[in-house]
Amino acid sequence: MRLLDDGYLKSDDPSVPVIEPLASLFLELNRQQRDFALGQEALGARLNRARLAVYDTPRLAPDATSSLRLADGRVDGYEYNGTRAPAYTTFYGLYDHYVSYLRAPDPDEAWDLPERWQTPPENFDRTTPLNLASTNDIAGGNSGSPLLNRDLEVVGVVFDSNIQALPNTFLYRSRAARTISVDARGILEALEDIYEADRLIGEITGSMRATVEADAGDDGTASE
Repeated sequence: MRLLDDGYLKSDDPSVPVIEPLASLFLELNRQQRDFALGQEALGARLNRARLAVYDTPRLAPDATSSLRLADGRVDGYEYNGTRAPAYTTFYGLYDHYVSYLRAPDPDEAWDLPERWQTPPENFDRTTPLNLASTNDIAGGNSGSPLLNRDLEVVGVVFDSNIQALPNTFLYRSRAARTISVDARGILEALEDIYEADRLIGEITGSMRATVEADAGDDGTASE
């Protein structure tokens, strides 16, 4: 503390006049965040006790412990800021966001794309779904989970939720809460036309395995 008070706050450093009025606000914010975290932890403990009282221990799998979690839902948009967020976004939305913020007056609001995305090939289909919203219940540790359709085909990869889903930690609601996944069609479109990753596409779709098996000899080795 002496180093802070005598060595820094009493120095001629130009940051001192800025730090002095902000320090008390920063410390107060930290205190509020700590109190909020403690309150949330207490609510979580009460919720878990209620779950145990209703369902009993053997029927409850803990979160984020590599235990299997299954949640069903449907792909659906939701009401948002006086309009409706669509169930699917496309690559058109990505480019719209890029162009809209390209000349933002505030550099911190600028939104950039890698060069190869700025000039995609002509066969790149911007109408391909990129992300999708669904009513599946999501929790911490679900990011990276596969999204399956009714035929158990992988159609996406879960990576986030919208902000409306945050209260679902305590009470599941599906009116506007959504799980957000990257659409498998968007992944394949990007790999094929932007990155030209044909071998990776073959591994994902199984076409490479089928080709190797068709060319394999009787002893199981691939023939040229």
